[in-house]
Amino acid sequence: MALRSDLPAVRDLLLMSEVFYDVMPKGTSANLPLNGLANLIHMHHFLSFYRGEKTEIELRISLFEHLLDKNAKSVRAHFQGLRLETRMYLVSWFLSVFANCFSNEFLFRIWDNFLLEGELYLFKVGITIIKYYEIELKMCTFHEGLKLLRFPKNTSSVLFFEIL
Repeated sequence: MALRSDLPAVRDLLLMSEVFYDVMPKGTSANLPLNGLANLIHMHHFLSFYRGEKTEIELRISLFEHLLDKNAKSVRAHFQGLRLETRMYLVSWFLSVFANCFSNEFLFRIWDNFLLEGELYLFKVGITIIKYYEIELKMCTFHEGLKLLRFPKNTSSVLFFEIL
């Protein structure tokens, strides 16, 4: 597979390729996960995010903030007070499709639904993370909130998917 010159090598691509590789049967060519990833990059938001297309990124940030206002207004207000901007966590979530947030078993369920429902499912997952940790996020400092959003820990899949 040839590397694309318009896509920078980023941590999120590596995380996604690791997940693809983990699910491949033993003895599978190492190229297969990379081919799957290369095909996925041409779907949905990925290319515009990796290319840094500001209008496309801003559109998704605005939509997420609108959903956050509707579903967790007090958390959004707290984030504004902390100056914790949506782009500080949402871009990473969307670039990795939450690969940096959850265990593989948890992640596979998210990815399955993302592939079935499309990009809007990512917004649902993001809002669910906020709702799941709503109490902690309303009381957090800037650094605590950002850490929790980037690396949610001890998330019960049963409760998470009930909220979702």
